[in-house]
Amino acid sequence: MGDAWLEKTYSIEIEREPYNANFSSGEKEFTVAAFHAIPNNKQPETEIKFFKFFLLNTLIKTFSFAAILISLSLILYLDR
Repeated sequence: MGDAWLEKTYSIEIEREPYNANFSSGEKEFTVAAFHAIPNNKQPETEIKFFKFFLLNTLIKTFSFAAILISLSLILYLDR
């Protein structure tokens, strides 16, 4: 479904932007994002924290209310 792309939203905060691609299977559409964190000695948590915003923004644009609630739960869990 179209071309894959580098997500530029947090390109300043995330050194290696997520690489995204949209797919479909039957009537279902979904996006796969690949991300390679910086090495441990560069403190990857400094950029991983921005994924909660990236995930939420993506879900708001493309998914149902139920998916957003599930993701918010995951974000809150990861933010502990």
